[in-house]
Amino acid sequence: MQFVNSVGGDYRLAPSSAYKLAATDGKDLGCDFGALYAALPAGEPNPAPSASPTPTPSPSPSPSPSPSPSPSPSPSPLVSPQLLSNALNRATTLAAATSASVAQISPLLTEIEQCYSAFLNEADRFGPSSGEIERGLRASLYFARAAMALAEKQSNAGVQNRLQTVAYRLEQSKNLMTPNTTATASIQTAHASGLNPTLIIGNVDTRSGASFAPVLAPASIGVILGDPAQSPLAVQTSRAEPSANGTLPYMLAGVSVTFGGQAAPLLSVSASRITFLVPSAYVTAGQTDSGQAEVIVTLQEGYVSRGTASVMKVAPALFTVDGTGAGAALALNATSLTPGTFNVTTEQNLSTDKRTRLIVYTTGLSSGAANSQTTNDVSTKGGVIANFRESVAVEARTRDGRVYQLPVEFAGAMGSVAGLEQLNIILIPELSGAGTVDLTVIAGGQRSNSATISVR
Repeated sequence: MQFVNSVGGDYRLAPSSAYKLAATDGKDLGCDFGALYAALPAGEPNPAPSASPTPTPSPSPSPSPSPSPSPSPSPSPLVSPQLLSNALNRATTLAAATSASVAQISPLLTEIEQCYSAFLNEADRFGPSSGEIERGLRASLYFARAAMALAEKQSNAGVQNRLQTVAYRLEQSKNLMTPNTTATASIQTAHASGLNPTLIIGNVDTRSGASFAPVLAPASIGVILGDPAQSPLAVQTSRAEPSANGTLPYMLAGVSVTFGGQAAPLLSVSASRITFLVPSAYVTAGQTDSGQAEVIVTLQEGYVSRGTASVMKVAPALFTVDGTGAGAALALNATSLTPGTFNVTTEQNLSTDKRTRLIVYTTGLSSGAANSQTTNDVSTKGGVIANFRESVAVEARTRDGRVYQLPVEFAGAMGSVAGLEQLNIILIPELSGAGTVDLTVIAGGQRSNSATISVR
């Protein structure tokens, strides 16, 4: 059958087709496609629609694998509990003995220090108990230091009491670190001696016993101030009685003071105040002119307080009448040994020099002042007393602003009381009628507090 364009959709018979105009009515045989196309709106065959291209499917993206979470590292094993057990075992053994030496206590102190250091790095892993554990370890450390300082002075009763307290506080800390452990005999021993299970570490303020300035010198008199409501410095008031050779005790009413790692001689103790002697052998770190010393107060009842003190080689300080470091100087007429208002002359002087000599009481001079002129030293039946007058100056200032340097005849240890020194000074005629005069001692480049005398 031949069509005009069958591919393009035109099915009219081609002129060459045998069926063209072959019908009985003279038209194309079959359907008259010409008439049909003429009736369509466009009058022409619609072109064959172009085949829509088959879309190329987008490849499904390969799902990115979810990253596998990195496993949290397991916490490292705790170190402090084992160190604590080691220290507790040693402390329990030492506490049960009748005496302990420095050589025996030193390893215990090292173990406690190592345990405390390790615990500080692990404290957050002990939860709410960490604060109480820290206090227990720190108290153990302070009592161990006190025990070793007392052992150096062979104060056995004080040593063993401190070691019992160490064992008790270590065991408290161990029970908090590892609950449900069984208490050993050490905790019962400590309870029997009256220790309070509740631990408070008090703070102390250490000052010159004369001026109350926050600086001391070796072999000077110091004072420790505390808050008895927080942690008493003693449970009873007591004053020391020097031994026959003039030495002071290192334990007084169950109280000991450790100053820079050394046991300090004690003059008096009370709940809020301790008067003591700075150890004469104490030296600042590196033997510099100044430094900081740790001050620890421990009681046989288990109380403990701690602070620091500033120390200088020379720290001159004047004693005052009211003991506050201010106001009237503690001074006497050297001839009559009377206080009060002074004249610039004293007729009772046996010599022809009638100028008044005053005795003024100080501390903090002898340990560091230079004794460069030994010919000034004073010979007594008991020996030679060093005279440091060439290294000491006394400044007198009047209310109208005049300043004088007073002659110093003697500056050195008084002898009867450890740490107490005296200055023998001369009142000059220029002070006559001056009234109130401020005195200041200068030694080793350091100035003391000012204290007053009254001059007619």
